[in-house]
Amino acid sequence: MSIHRLTYKDRWSGPVYWLLVLYFPGWGLSSAAAILMLFCGAFIYLAKPDLYSAITLLGACFYPLIIFLGGIILCNIMRENTIEIDNTGLTLPLRLSKGELGSFIPFHHIEKVEVTEADIQNKQENKQENELGAATLKLTLKDKQHIEMNLANFSNTDREQILLSLSLLSPDRAVDESLLRARDKISKENDEKRLLSFTSMWEEELASRFSSSAYMPLYPGQKLLDGRLEVLRQLNLGGWSAVYLCQEDGKRMAVLKESVIPAGARAQLREKALSMFEREAQLLMRIKHPNIVKVYDYFTDNINDRHYILLENLSGENLRKLVQLTGPRHELDVINDALTLCSILEYLHSLSPPMVHRDLTPDNIILDKNEKLILIDFGAANELIGTATGTMVGKQCYIAPEQFRGKACPQSDLYSLGATLAFLLTGEDPTAMKTIDINETYRGTLKIRERLNSLIKTLTALDPQERGTVKQAGGTLLELITAETLS
Repeated sequence: MSIHRLTYKDRWSGPVYWLLVLYFPGWGLSSAAAILMLFCGAFIYLAKPDLYSAITLLGACFYPLIIFLGGIILCNIMRENTIEIDNTGLTLPLRLSKGELGSFIPFHHIEKVEVTEADIQNKQENKQENELGAATLKLTLKDKQHIEMNLANFSNTDREQILLSLSLLSPDRAVDESLLRARDKISKENDEKRLLSFTSMWEEELASRFSSSAYMPLYPGQKLLDGRLEVLRQLNLGGWSAVYLCQEDGKRMAVLKESVIPAGARAQLREKALSMFEREAQLLMRIKHPNIVKVYDYFTDNINDRHYILLENLSGENLRKLVQLTGPRHELDVINDALTLCSILEYLHSLSPPMVHRDLTPDNIILDKNEKLILIDFGAANELIGTATGTMVGKQCYIAPEQFRGKACPQSDLYSLGATLAFLLTGEDPTAMKTIDINETYRGTLKIRERLNSLIKTLTALDPQERGTVKQAGGTLLELITAETLS
């Protein structure tokens, strides 16, 4: 069971705080005095080695020992406390833990988890990071005990980690909306991932030419489609697009992806964007696969030049977040994940004309609550119709070399597959535009079975012709599963 360790820098106050303040600045002077006393004691003993000088030397040795041990004790008091999280619960420092449970708090014992924000003057002038820094993470246990942690005492990364862990592993009924809002805030700041929508192939060009100040996202409670679709909250925002959680006809929950054409865009560019939107939306609605997110509908707001795609709402977390939370996945899990992804790619590449996803990354693969992999975000998907768009999408380290040149092909998805498998096994993004050899790169610290390592090397070959096909990759994976079963 993987354990994630977080650092909590507890802020002391009162007598202990002042003891630390007064002690450590005087450490240097005290140490110098102790060394001087030691030399003096040694000189007296050498000059006149009698009982008195021996006692003097012993005292001179004892004094620096007291200084040294005092420093160690106070450093131990000042140490950064460790919070440990696994799939069953979290272990807190003794000073934070309360009640009969002790330092270990099982997730099922949590009644409510929330983030309470302190009153901040001139809040509009403060950044989101500062707002979170002034907030408190509050756990209410079933025995009505409360545990509070100041979010300012975590680093930015650990702050995100504990919010993510609690939102994912705590009982659904216990997760307060305030926790989700805080998690989304910090994730938005820390994540480098780009939000890709159906407009990805032209969004960057628009963003580079026009100011985004005119783009106003939808607000909670706003209604579309003659009131049939209500916006509940914003999930993500990036460039000229946004993603919202919506409710359709007061019943079905769905995800709404919105893209906007800037008002100052040339008529020709606006026309091209609309054409691409309709083409890709129709393409996505053709997709029928159990491991691919469902597209319910699409529509446009021609007055405001806004385009929308309505998608299935999924419960789960993407593979990047899961690996960050629980550590690298087991080899057999990765092999099974790879088989599922091969099935998805084989389906996409078999369409007529073939479809290349072009952005297969850990960020775009969801593991739902039923342990089922779902491929999402088909913003980069494109039919192979003979002419290259010349546009590059996707995370740099998962992009095939030919894709950098705007020449994406089915083998480009295989490169992304190999890079994704490497991330799942190591927990680290691979080096961009490089054939991946895990056993060579992590020699001495990580070793996977050679057949799997060889497959990843083949999939990430720089020449697309050397990567083989999805069927060949799937065949190798099946052989690995069979060999494991027989052994």
